[in-house]
Amino acid sequence: NIRFNTVCAGPLKTGASAGIPGYLENYLYSEQLMLRKKALETIEVANTALFLLGPLSSGINGQDIVVDGGMSCNHFDPNIVKTVVNQIY
Repeated sequence: NIRFNTVCAGPLKTGASAGIPGYLENYLYSEQLMLRKKALETIEVANTALFLLGPLSSGINGQDIVVDGGMSCNHFDPNIVKTVVNQIY
């Protein structure tokens, strides 16, 4: 009775990420893409993992659970697109 799921987290502010060149800009950009306009917190990802380990998720198997604050469905936020286009041109 083994279940296998993955937690696919959006950008997180961690000690390890601080050493990645250019990560801060990526993190700040992703925060603006999130539907709630607030950064993803590590505890939110941890809570999802705990849910998947517990009995409340017994019917979930073989799934990728995206925890990104809605970032993945907001790539075309008009304000962000306008800002990026103005910086390019």
